Amino acid sequence: MRCWRPKSGRDATPPLLFATTRRRATGGSAISRACRPRLRRCASGNAEKSGRPISRGLRIVMHVKFSFIMAGICLLFGSSAFGAEPSFGWPAACSLGMDCWIAQYVDHDPSASFRDFTCGHQTYDKHDGIDIALKDRNAMNGGVHVVAAADGRVVRMRDGMDDHYGTPKDIAAVKAAKKEGGNIVSLLHDDGWVTEYGHMKKGSVTVKDGQYVRKGDVLGAVGQSGMAQFAHVHFSVRHKNKTVDPFAGEAFSGCGGEVKPMWEKPAAYEPIVLFAAGFSDAEPDLGKLALDASSPPSLPVGAEKLLFWFVFYGAEPGDRLNLSILDPMGEAYAQNEFRQERRQARVYRMIGQRTAGAPLKAGTYTGRATVTRKGLAVREIEQTVIIRE
Repeated sequence: MRCWRPKSGRDATPPLLFATTRRRATGGSAISRACRPRLRRCASGNAEKSGRPISRGLRIVMHVKFSFIMAGICLLFGSSAFGAEPSFGWPAACSLGMDCWIAQYVDHDPSASFRDFTCGHQTYDKHDGIDIALKDRNAMNGGVHVVAAADGRVVRMRDGMDDHYGTPKDIAAVKAAKKEGGNIVSLLHDDGWVTEYGHMKKGSVTVKDGQYVRKGDVLGAVGQSGMAQFAHVHFSVRHKNKTVDPFAGEAFSGCGGEVKPMWEKPAAYEPIVLFAAGFSDAEPDLGKLALDASSPPSLPVGAEKLLFWFVFYGAEPGDRLNLSILDPMGEAYAQNEFRQERRQARVYRMIGQRTAGAPLKAGTYTGRATVTRKGLAVREIEQTVIIRE
């Protein structure tokens, strides 16, 4: 909020506003502590910036009148008039649901269990941010910028840590070094708000300690440094050393409470994320798919196997996973249903069969994966491949 200044040496404050704020300011209510220092700074700064000699009497009048005005604002709106909850831009240069996905949300359960802000389980114990994941390492190597979610100053940064593959040995080494966040940048914003961006790509950090950045400025690139089992950026928000969920807001009372998202643009909550599916003529595994989760546009008729796989985040006990492959005539080539027995962050499933030396029918095959939860088909993903002669 700007300081009030007189125009052409005359008081430009509307008399009614001055009278109203004066009555409120002298009515016995205490001015909030957040407002007091601003009153002093603004009142003293007006005289210094006017560029003309100002008498001591006029200086006192300006100080008193402006103090009354600001006191009225404080009494009407409280300290939030100066330190309102910020709004954040998306912290990665990607499109949610298209080339990046939220794999984990903030944990709101104070016990050893875990719940996200919807009372779902898309999180884990003591997780203090959101994980924005890429499809695979190929996408990471292509470069996806991490950007400042709001104006701020760099108060912490680290670079130089390798992007590893999330093996138990890698994770143990990171824990021993107490560098779980990997390559990281922390920004300090107005009123003590802090945002942090972790697991960034080695050598990608573009800012230095003390540097001021604007919303949208590039900080680095999405990576897999620190304690990371897949390529993602960990984005967290704190205010006065307390974790704040950007999907729920600072006043959030806990799982199931009223939410006030802090995003500039709406970001939908996804309890299940089907982010990759494809065909293969050789059996892939989750490790290989973490490197390359693409699907070939075509396969030869002489392929020894025809396999269809998919990967998703957010599996719950009781989920039913239905996979099918349809041949060019629309008939079932392979089909299977899996029942999820336990809660898992990431799940990989595959169906298919050997061709037993017989050539496949030429044409387009369609693979489809459906996740059913509590009797409802909640998510579906489809992929095609051309069997060429």
